[in-house]
Amino acid sequence: MRTTGAELVRQVRRRPGLLGAGPAGGPSSPAGRGLEGVRAAYGLVQLAAPALLADRVAPDRVGPRARVVIRVLGARHLLQAGAASAVDRPLAHQVGAVVDALHAISMVALSLTGRARRRLAVLDACVAGTFAALEALVALGPPEPLVGSGVRTRGGGPASLKDPATPGARSATPHPPAAPPRAPTQHPPVQVEPDELTRLDQRRQHDALLQAVVAEVFEDSGGESVSIITDRLRDAMAARGLTPTDYWLDAVARDAAAGALYVVSSTSREDAGLVQLTEDSEDTGSAS
Repeated sequence: MRTTGAELVRQVRRRPGLLGAGPAGGPSSPAGRGLEGVRAAYGLVQLAAPALLADRVAPDRVGPRARVVIRVLGARHLLQAGAASAVDRPLAHQVGAVVDALHAISMVALSLTGRARRRLAVLDACVAGTFAALEALVALGPPEPLVGSGVRTRGGGPASLKDPATPGARSATPHPPAAPPRAPTQHPPVQVEPDELTRLDQRRQHDALLQAVVAEVFEDSGGESVSIITDRLRDAMAARGLTPTDYWLDAVARDAAAGALYVVSSTSREDAGLVQLTEDSEDTGSAS
């Protein structure tokens, strides 16, 4: 079945949102027409009295050339307001927002070229930026109501959602039946693999050996310097196959030089049987 050109045009016109139409293909909102009225009034003021606002911002800066530029901008506002009102579609406001935004950017760039025209350029940039924001809001349009959110009575009129005593009104938010309580989730016990246990045991033995070597060097390091204690720690660790970092050795040596035993962990201290020794070193450090 072929579709003629006239029938295709009628289908396009019936479809909402095409060719800049609004949600239902109708004209723009009253806010858009009011905005274009304000724009037209502003343009008329610029044409009739170009120095009315400019003299308040930059006195003695509005010369003949500036007046001509202001009149040209006023004519542009009049043309834009007339075109947007004639088209009367969101697409016109979208184009207007782009034009105003570009004009605002150009005025900001102009304000950076010299102090003589900075105030006038900033004023025009603020006005153009405001028009651009308003045009964009009008192009977006008001939010659409939720479909099917209204509740009607038997007579066909809308029922009040706040007044439950409205005759024939149904509840706008029906309460679903309460769900039965769920049984608590049973988690299976945590299973630890044998390899994991082996790694934990090896780590614990390593830390206990490390703690024992630290305690051995600490007992024989009374009054020695940090460098000497560091060398003794490195030799003792190497003799037992341990390779700690130099940073760690320096920290342990500094504690030993200050009369405090470095504790790897509470578990390693207990495994190495050094609970009493660490308590004595803490008492000695606090007394000193």
